[in-house]
Amino acid sequence: MTVIAAKIFDDEIHFAADRQVTAGFRKKTDREIEQSKLYSVNGMTIGGTGFKAHVLWLFSFARNHAPLEPTEVDVSHFMLEFAEWMRRKTTPNSKAKTVT
Repeated sequence: MTVIAAKIFDDEIHFAADRQVTAGFRKKTDREIEQSKLYSVNGMTIGGTGFKAHVLWLFSFARNHAPLEPTEVDVSHFMLEFAEWMRRKTTPNSKAKTVT
């Protein structure tokens, strides 16, 4: 189970996450992990959970994409855009529609 937490202070936000990675019945320790579950890029801090490959794709996508505003609607749109981008990258001859 992944744990990602944020604490809001007067003028800043602090993030924390566990560092365990599990693949099947194998658990990797801090010494074996190359990538954190937290990633700061393009003015955002992203906490990644789920399949590591998908998280790394999201981190890569965020290098030159970002929500227009930090609102629920714009972050949802960003994630839909990411899903379509990932589908185009991973599905041969994909005809995925672009979100407008």
